[in-house]
Order: sequence, then C-alpha cells, then structure tokens
Amino acid sequence: MPSNAKQSPTKGVRPNYNERGETVSWFVDASYTYVDEVTGGKEVKRATATVKSYEEAVRKKQQLQEQLIYGIPIETKEKKWTFEEAKDNVYKNHWEGSKAEKTALINYHTCETFFGKNRPLDTIDEDLIDDFKDHCKDVGLSNSTINRKLSALSKLLTQAVKKRRLKQKPYIEFYKKSKSRKRVLSDIEERLFLDICQQWNINEISDYFLFLLETGVRPWKEGLITRKLDVDLKHNTINVWQTKQSTERTIFMTSRLREVIVRRMKITQDPKLRLFTFTRDTFFNYWYKVKAQMDLENDATFIPYMLRHTCCTRLAKSNLSLLKIKEWMGHKSILTTMEYAHLNTQSLKDCAKALENHRLDL
Repeated sequence: MPSNAKQSPTKGVRPNYNERGETVSWFVDASYTYVDEVTGGKEVKRATATVKSYEEAVRKKQQLQEQLIYGIPIETKEKKWTFEEAKDNVYKNHWEGSKAEKTALINYHTCETFFGKNRPLDTIDEDLIDDFKDHCKDVGLSNSTINRKLSALSKLLTQAVKKRRLKQKPYIEFYKKSKSRKRVLSDIEERLFLDICQQWNINEISDYFLFLLETGVRPWKEGLITRKLDVDLKHNTINVWQTKQSTERTIFMTSRLREVIVRRMKITQDPKLRLFTFTRDTFFNYWYKVKAQMDLENDATFIPYMLRHTCCTRLAKSNLSLLKIKEWMGHKSILTTMEYAHLNTQSLKDCAKALENHRLDL
C-alpha cells in the first residue's frame, strides 16, 4: 500500500490509487446473504459504488447494506459509450498491432464520418443504420465494401454490449454475397503468358506466376513473403506461416513447382530473404504489360488473384474431398470451398452409378 494511503477500518471500503500512489477515490462493496426459509438455500446479493471520500464511503456502505437487507431497489447510474469511446476500446483490445489494423481504421473512419464520434451508441437504431447504408450507396460503394463497413460497426456495438455500455445491439442486415462467376485462367492463356515472359526474359515474373498457380497461395499476404528457410526440399514441402487466418499450413510441391523453387533457392543466398525479390508494384507493372500483349487489357478480372481461383478450380475438378481442398487453400470456412463444389461433376456420376446398382440389386 502507498505510504500516503489511508488504511480503511471498515470492511468493504477500500481506496483507489492513481499512478503516483495517491488516493483518488474510495470503492464500496456491500453484500447480504439471503436464506430461503423453506429450502434453506442461500443467495448472495451485492452492490458496489465509488465515492470521493472515506467518510462518504462509510455512509454509502451502510446505505447499500440496508437497501440489500430490506429489499429496497438500488439505483445504478449506467455509463454509456460514445462512438469514439467504443472505437478506442475495440482498437486497444482487438485491432492494435493486428494485420487488420489499417483496414479496420479505414472502415471505422467511414462510419465515424456519418454517425459522428460523439454520438451515444444507444441512439443508433435500425433506421439510422439503413440511412448509413443508403449513404454508402450514394457515394458509390459496392455491396461487399458496405458489408465491411457494417462489420466494423457491428464490432463496436458488440463490444459495447459485452462491456455493459449498451443494453441491446440493433439488428444489422448485411447485403447478400453475390454469386458471380470467378475468373479462371485457361490452358491457352497460361501457355501464352509464360511464352511472353520467356520472350521478354522476365524469368522471375514467370516463376512467380507458376508459384501462385501451383500453390494457390494469396499473392501478397502469403506468396510474396515466402523465404528460402520456408522450403523443405527433403520432404518436398513449402510452409506457409504468415496467413490471412493466422493458421500455418504445408503445401506439397508439384514437379513443375519444385523446378521453380530450386531455381529461386540457387539465386537467393540468405535463407531469411524472400525467394522473390521484386515488389508488389513491380510485379503489377510487368503483369499489365504482359496482359496487354495478350490483348486482355480490358479484362478487369484478369488479375494475379485469379491464379488462386484457378488452382482451387483445378483441385475441385479432380474429385478430391472438399476438406482436403479447404486445408490446401487455407480457407477459414468450408462454405468458401463449397463455392467450387459444383465443378466436381464426377460426384454426380457416382450418384447415378449408386442408383443403377440399387436397381440391379432388386
């Protein structure tokens, strides 16, 4: 106990200190045990309060004790959060230092601009949220982008309920995810892209193209940061450590991928350095030049992430189980993997075969 603190002779009354050890307030904790005369069961009820002085704390303790004994309702002053206070709490406990920190703050800023940082959270209802969605539409945001803004808002409201700064969270209706067809690389496009890279002598670009195609890793958050020490040539594997879902996974190399990796490892001397030395902007620069040479400059879906879709599509067409594909791709939910399930037509043939066998057994 700090030297200048006042010792409390009253049970249930104790001082609160600041960083310098000075008493700044007094905490009061009163309790009473109720005994059921019929069953003999016991129930402890408690009431707390914070006051400025020791004398006030003693009086408050006696008052609370009497209210508990005689069943007198105890009024509590509920502390409510503003929008900014909720954001600060969520940032400190969830966003700060995480991979999602920058994106989360961007999404929060959109919400703050509309709602206002000093708005009490309990004034945000379903109607106001609908107005926010209309506002996002008016400024040209897509449904998926608006959903990310709503997700940030939902996080703030959930945290406020959890911390008892908001009684009830208003209902938030997200936009349904569109089922647009994912762009997949054709075999002809694959050969053409690699041929152009060979003609222009941009081998590192073609190597990374094949790396993404054969592994299905996310281009920037996983693929580009792959290091020499992440490769195990003895077991023919690549360890993907820093993933979107923060769960590492192991990818086994195809013969074509192994050739790429061995070639990159001979060039990369330090095992802690990345296998591919270019920046994201450099790769995009070459990508768009090759894309234009392929007469695809107007195809907005021809992007590096397409190679991940292509890898997953090829796996789905190979009659592999969805769980295996999920682990390979690093999907958080099997629902994401199931978006590719319709590509596996072999399973439908198996269904027909099972019905045929049943008829023959009759």
